[in-house]
Amino acid sequence: MTEREAPSSSILRQPEQRSAGRRLPGLHTPQAAAPSVAQPSESREQTLAGLRQAFAAELAQLEEQARQRGLAAAREDSAKALAQREQELTRRAKEQEAALDKRLEQHGQQLGELTRALDQERQQLLQALEPVAARLALSVVTRLLGQHAASRPLVADLAAQAIDEYRLGEPLRIRVSASDHARLRGLLDDEQALAAFQLDPQAKVGSCLIDHGLGRLDAGLDTQLDAIRAALLGDDRVAGL
Repeated sequence: MTEREAPSSSILRQPEQRSAGRRLPGLHTPQAAAPSVAQPSESREQTLAGLRQAFAAELAQLEEQARQRGLAAAREDSAKALAQREQELTRRAKEQEAALDKRLEQHGQQLGELTRALDQERQQLLQALEPVAARLALSVVTRLLGQHAASRPLVADLAAQAIDEYRLGEPLRIRVSASDHARLRGLLDDEQALAAFQLDPQAKVGSCLIDHGLGRLDAGLDTQLDAIRAALLGDDRVAGL
């Protein structure tokens, strides 16, 4: 029976153990108040503020480094953009310069062609006017010679010019036509000068043949006019004048 009583005694002690855990009226301790919802947020802000204060220098340095990196990146981007702009402007300037050089070259070629064409036309015009101008000049010379002959013997001047130009020395004999010899006698008062002129029945009017120690020189009017024709028109045009 002692083995069976042990369980009953244990059963009797169980209510005592449960009653020992109960709180007595008026003696129970108040429960702790529930934590407020705002406390974690305030604690977090305080923590962040503390971190900011503790690492203020480091944060300022990091901010300055970030600002400097931003400025450097901005400067680098600006430099690249400026370089690209300069390259573009240089390329455009070279293209415009090349186009201008090409236009100038074309204008130069056109001007050269125009100059050559004008020169060719001038040459053609001068060639066309040469016979007319030569005939006009020859007519003027002939008229002047005729006017000269009316006031002074022409053959005398032709002879004097030839003697002076070719330095002819005496003795001289100047053969002239009968008409010119008569004119000389009527206009010259110097008998010594008149003695050098001799009448040649075969000579034409205006003839002036000078015999000198080395030969004979033809200084007549026809010879002088032929020389003028040759000078003005050329040898190949004298015969056709």
